Amino acid sequence: MAREPRLCSAVRRALREHDLLAGCRTLLVGVSGGPDSVALLLALVRIVGPWGPRLVVAHLHHGLRGRSADRDAEFTRRLSATLGLDAIVERVRLRAGRGLSLEAAARAARLEFFRRAAARCGADRVAVAHTADDQAETVLLRLLRGAGAEGLSVMAADGWVGDLRLIRPLLGVSRKDVLEFLRATGVRWRIDATNRNLRMARNRVRHRWLPWLEREFGPGVRAALCRSAEILAREDEELARRARRALARCRAPGGALRAAPLCRLSVAMARRVLREWIGGQIPSPSFSTVEKCRALIRRGRDGSEPLAGGLEAVRQRGRLWLRPRQTAQAPEWRPETLRVPGITRLVGTPWEIWAGWDRGWKPGGQAGPGQLPAVAWLDASTIAGGHLRARPWKAGDRYRPLGAPGRAKVGDIFTNLKVPLDRRAGWPVVTVGGRIVWLPGHRVAHDVRVSGPRSRSLRLELRTAL
Repeated sequence: MAREPRLCSAVRRALREHDLLAGCRTLLVGVSGGPDSVALLLALVRIVGPWGPRLVVAHLHHGLRGRSADRDAEFTRRLSATLGLDAIVERVRLRAGRGLSLEAAARAARLEFFRRAAARCGADRVAVAHTADDQAETVLLRLLRGAGAEGLSVMAADGWVGDLRLIRPLLGVSRKDVLEFLRATGVRWRIDATNRNLRMARNRVRHRWLPWLEREFGPGVRAALCRSAEILAREDEELARRARRALARCRAPGGALRAAPLCRLSVAMARRVLREWIGGQIPSPSFSTVEKCRALIRRGRDGSEPLAGGLEAVRQRGRLWLRPRQTAQAPEWRPETLRVPGITRLVGTPWEIWAGWDRGWKPGGQAGPGQLPAVAWLDASTIAGGHLRARPWKAGDRYRPLGAPGRAKVGDIFTNLKVPLDRRAGWPVVTVGGRIVWLPGHRVAHDVRVSGPRSRSLRLELRTAL
């Protein structure tokens, strides 16, 4: 019997040790056409076989490299067909700017594509081809940028990005092992010329800094960086659990934070709590943003601090809020028809709404009206044929929240939940055919509830625009 390739053995071991495929019926595999993702796909085909989960290939064309990217997409289609697999290929136009680098924009677009593709084929997780070399590069990059334990723990074999579950079966595999495996199989792969562009920080780490460190300190540098990431990951999990408990003790009605218990926390735990809280409204809040909020809490008097994303932190009557950098008067913005699927910017506000098809719903409480994150699932059949629109709420608006005995005024909901006037101003509602189906941060309307865990649904997320 032929010996199994070393890479396949490593992938099989990762799948077993981390239980990566437990309960999985359909697995979406991200394939760029490069060596890492091609090796991952070939290994999964060998290991999963006809009795494992169905494999579906996902490839995103970023529209940046012209004909070369066209050939990457065509290569992925052909490879998928050769292996007898379905492929989902999409092309997007990247949106850089507003403080977002092209690399960060590409990553955000890729995650959004994975969400759409997973909903389309019914996959409950996505396999991506990050290797041990990627892990080492990321640790070094984040160390140079001043990350803490959370940032340096970086990637896990099984993790979540929002509601998207990502598995990484190649984390214990080096790029050298990947290339050896591909050469042995005789399968070709695509080369992305931008991976040699030394203007990009990651490429400088890959082609200059890590090789220099290996020459100066020995070949174990990459393994040492990965080991540090693993140690920090376990410590980060414990700190995250403690921070969530501390955050629960600091919360006030309406999503604010109470200053008094926050001031009693250690510096490290206060930063953790604030980062967790702010992260619901500002993606990946910076150290500066967290420190501005901590300084506002420690100041001991009312005041405000401008933050990223068009928001400001406000301390009032012993509580800390985040709100749009505007007055208590309603922001002027016009109603918008939502792109389904897609992202709709609510012009005149700091928000956007992401919409995508899904299955069932995910449990979890809402942060409260006027507060982010705001996520909801609507039954697809109940909104079929109707255009979803977002508009500012107005006095007299009514709807029946899920599980409520009857209709309630939106204004009364704000009042009962003690949402301050400045947080209500301009807050959106989502409508179909003129009737309200969702008050973001609160429950969906009773008549658009998702009927079952496998029912086709529409996932909506109100978030700060990038």
